Amino acid sequence: MILAEHLQETCKGKYHVVRELTRGGMSRVFLARDVKLERDVAIKVLSPDLIDPAAIERFRFEVAQAAKLQHPTIIPLIEVGSVLVDQRPVPFYVMPYAPGESVRARLSYGGPFTVTATVRLLRDVFGALEHAHGQGLVHRDIKPENIYLSGSHAILADFGIAKAIADQRGDQVLTRPGETMGTPAYMAAEQLAADPRTDHRADIYSVGVVAYELLAGKLPWGGASPSERLSAQVRGEMQPLAKLRGDVPDELVSTIAKCLSYSAAGRPQTATEALGMLEGVVARPSISVQLPIELRQETERIRAVPAFFQSVIRATAPLAPLWRGMLVAMWVLANIAYAGMRAQDGGSSLARAASFTAGLPGTLVTMAVVTEGGERAYGIALPRR
Repeated sequence: MILAEHLQETCKGKYHVVRELTRGGMSRVFLARDVKLERDVAIKVLSPDLIDPAAIERFRFEVAQAAKLQHPTIIPLIEVGSVLVDQRPVPFYVMPYAPGESVRARLSYGGPFTVTATVRLLRDVFGALEHAHGQGLVHRDIKPENIYLSGSHAILADFGIAKAIADQRGDQVLTRPGETMGTPAYMAAEQLAADPRTDHRADIYSVGVVAYELLAGKLPWGGASPSERLSAQVRGEMQPLAKLRGDVPDELVSTIAKCLSYSAAGRPQTATEALGMLEGVVARPSISVQLPIELRQETERIRAVPAFFQSVIRATAPLAPLWRGMLVAMWVLANIAYAGMRAQDGGSSLARAASFTAGLPGTLVTMAVVTEGGERAYGIALPRR
């Protein structure tokens, strides 16, 4: 009998298993329907290797503690149970199904986030941590896969699961000496080293890694193994974010850098402090030259983006943000010059002004050239990601 059938038999009368959503090395997630409440839920079944069968009850207790968290940006845990597979109890837990997508999925096809979207996400995540840390609970596995986008907000999933797994294995604080629980690429140095004194500041470091990746499209530290990443952290081998994204405000650069401090004492000491550092962050405005007032209404009506313009935008999508912005801007300027020459050749004068607004990817890019007779107009828009 396959796992889905085992799970359906266990949840019979309570949940109807619809299909498998995702699977990984540590878990498999199934979409199910709550029979009584008529709502969709997600059931995550952990790998049998993660849990000692003799400690299932302890695991349930730890998850129950995390389930007490009630916050708008935390996906709550509904219940925990176990399913028998080959006569061995395998734990699962149930949470509301979030129809949005994970940050990992968005990064995979959308590339780096805008500054505005990044700051909004960070505020939501730090808000969730402020609430949880205030109740003595630490996440220990913050990464793009555990952050979901729902409307204009970010919500944090799997709160307390890493700790529950570690604790049921006999780890009083985090893990046994020499063992870690979490995702190495997003773990602070003390967590990578399995330091028993690791606390909530490791979560703040993990958010810093996520923030860097959102803006740069890559992780701050190189290295294929945890030991190589730890070595890079110690040596401070991180490419400055400001060199990768020219549109990131200095305040945000410094906030992320502080979160990524090698020493826990060098990071924001609380999520509340981190939230305060984000208060003054404002996205840098685009470069803008306004049309004369009599032509603004004419320009406003140019909204359509011809298929050829769309192909230019798509062709530049794989490029780094700075290069993409520069190439699009150069292409638009070339069209302005071309339109001017054509207008002069045709005997009609170029419009009294043209507007060009350029921003780095994620901001709005618009261009319009309008001749006095209205016989020629060009428009391009790069919508906010």
